[in-house]
Amino acid sequence: MKKIYNFDPNPYNTHMLLMNEVPANAKVLEIGTASGYLGEYMAQEKKCEVWGIEPLEELYEEALAGGYKKIFNLTAEEFIERNEIGDEKFDVILLGDVLEHMAYPDAVLVGLKKFLKLEGKFVISLPNIAHYSIRLQLLLGKWETTDYGTLDRTHV
Repeated sequence: MKKIYNFDPNPYNTHMLLMNEVPANAKVLEIGTASGYLGEYMAQEKKCEVWGIEPLEELYEEALAGGYKKIFNLTAEEFIERNEIGDEKFDVILLGDVLEHMAYPDAVLVGLKKFLKLEGKFVISLPNIAHYSIRLQLLLGKWETTDYGTLDRTHV
């Protein structure tokens, strides 16, 4: 199976913009690991301790090799409800292009806050619907959903 998700080191890409917000040696909880490309970068390049959550079985299996200390095959909602990590706290909770897949993202953020250190922070990205490529499609009267990307058909 060909990987859909790979790390893009372009300094203007979302991947690097997110990574610029994660301090070196941080303890990070990544929500929605996909194939593990961000976790691998944080573990190897930033020397972070990375934990992850990935609900899709096939992506979870790929992410297992990404350098995570621990990874859970759960949705964010299940992770919050089950609280299998006890009193663990994180410097950063990373949500890279995942909130748009959730029915109640505000409730997820509130639930995840209990895992954040007092001085910790959320690092969040969302798809840019104002990107020129989407604007051009709209100008041409097109709104076609895809399997992944900005117009991913699983976006709520």
